[in-house]
Amino acid sequence: MAVLYVLYYREDCGPAAEALGQRLAQLGKHRLLWPVPSDAMTAAREGIVRQSDVVLVLMGPQWLHITDHAGQRRIMNRADFLHFDLTQALSHHKPILPILVGSGVMPAAQQLPADLRAFAQIAPFHLHNQADVTADVIRLNIKLRQFVDA
Repeated sequence: MAVLYVLYYREDCGPAAEALGQRLAQLGKHRLLWPVPSDAMTAAREGIVRQSDVVLVLMGPQWLHITDHAGQRRIMNRADFLHFDLTQALSHHKPILPILVGSGVMPAAQQLPADLRAFAQIAPFHLHNQADVTADVIRLNIKLRQFVDA
């Protein structure tokens, strides 16, 4: 059973993440791990990344522009849970699959902090129908076979 860690900003694509998670769970081939939005960079957070077979990063149209309470872009903050976990995945050479939701786009490397720039080079998967992700999940399951025996 493949362990998939699903990273996303709730404000950007929460409903799509929930729908995707439900459909993936129905396949019974994956164990899903979800982030606990916390700014604490702990060994426990790193452990979640380490036990994952693949890290899925859901990216909607606002992903790059989500801000914190101070108005700063969250992805630029090393203490942000998504930034931290994605950095861990890159440093541990975990397979990462960006999933573009709706009109989400991959950022250019120069739009990301230096420790995340390699992420911009990964080919994304497109989630076409946010309301009914069944067909997309079938395609995603086939794609996951590149990383694990899904």
